[in-house]
Amino acid sequence: QAGDSRFSKSFAVAVPTASRPVPRGPVRLPLYFAASSAERFADDGALQMTDQFFPTEDFTTATLFGEGPGARLLSGRAHRLARIWP
Repeated sequence: QAGDSRFSKSFAVAVPTASRPVPRGPVRLPLYFAASSAERFADDGALQMTDQFFPTEDFTTATLFGEGPGARLLSGRAHRLARIWP
């Protein structure tokens, strides 16, 4: 559901995943959203993932979810980033 992907049959064919050791205790996972991308950084940047999407309307909400036993959101903060383009 990344938007219009007719430009390539190989775009958005699977949900991106990454393997990493299971940590003991909470995981810090900074998330950055822009008008057409989402970036995730785990383990202080040792693992980084970027997804691009093509929205058909303004991007105003995000939904987070976790899988597996004990997966839960302990806390979160949102900050508006300054624009870099005029």
